[in-house]
Amino acid sequence: VNPEDEEAAKLAALVEKGKSLKEGFKEEFRRGLHDEEVNEEVMRGVVEKMHQRKALRRNYMHLLSYSIFMCLYFTVLYFQSSAPTSYNVNNSLKNSFVPMDEEGEPLEAFGNYENVYDWIEATVAPAWADPVCGDGRCERPFEFAAFGRFGCKADCGEEPSVLPVLVHISADFDHPSESPMKLMNAASWNLCLRSVERLTQALPDLCWYPQNQRFSTVQEQVMRTLRLPDGMWYIALRGDTEGRVSGNIYDVSDSNRTLSIDT
Repeated sequence: VNPEDEEAAKLAALVEKGKSLKEGFKEEFRRGLHDEEVNEEVMRGVVEKMHQRKALRRNYMHLLSYSIFMCLYFTVLYFQSSAPTSYNVNNSLKNSFVPMDEEGEPLEAFGNYENVYDWIEATVAPAWADPVCGDGRCERPFEFAAFGRFGCKADCGEEPSVLPVLVHISADFDHPSESPMKLMNAASWNLCLRSVERLTQALPDLCWYPQNQRFSTVQEQVMRTLRLPDGMWYIALRGDTEGRVSGNIYDVSDSNRTLSIDT
């Protein structure tokens, strides 16, 4: 056997063996990549299942909480409800607002426009009626305890606590550039009570005099003694554009106390 042929055969065998090993390595590498993809897909599926399970558990907890709340709510309504009271309320509303026919059954349709007007006048109009002094109900803030020319004595009685007060108005209309008579005729005053209750109902403040009081002389000192309930009384000035009028309200029972200096 030729030594060179023998060496060539050995070399060829080594090359074939190398190719076989290379193909084996490639196959193992592809198989590993495939296994990694499979494992990653499995992990994603497991994580998704865990999220779905947590969401399902959270939804069940919300449903349980809502069910408990509704049970408590209906329990409270049951204990607060009263069949006779509910019947009386429903019957009162029915008799007040639902039009009835001659047989006492609910009216399904109005005969003409006059029936509609009659129903509105009988049901809606009384709900918006102004308070009436003397009906036995003191409806504040429209009615209140009587003092002076104000209030409803028949329904609310007399104001129990009144204070003797002195109203002092000082006016001097002398002006270097304006006509004193013009300033005097334009100015007026009144004594008013600021009430929070009336303010919330968009009602005007109560003023003691029906008409604003005017001045009769260019220089005048006005002194009025009145009996007023305690409150936010103030002197309301009108038309005094030059600031020629000032005023105070004093508590006669306490000479050191001034009720209001807001003019």
